[in-house]
Amino acid sequence: MNLLEPGALYGDRVNNLDVRLAKVLRIAGTKTNVGIDVYNIFNSNTPVTYEAVYDPSNPASWFQPRTIVQPRFVRFNVQFDF
Repeated sequence: MNLLEPGALYGDRVNNLDVRLAKVLRIAGTKTNVGIDVYNIFNSNTPVTYEAVYDPSNPASWFQPRTIVQPRFVRFNVQFDF
């Protein structure tokens, strides 16, 4: 049973900061791009989706977080152009 109209209630604002640092290296006629990507740098755990359906047999589950922002992770990359 839905208690609210769709879009009537929202959770917290989702703020997420991703950073990419890269350096282009030119060596012997080739170009190498070396970089690092850091996703969710402040490691927020803001909920993204919530339980929207009210279940009379389990009323405590209503509006509980179901998914959160993905955790912080780092990716290294290298690209060679010749």
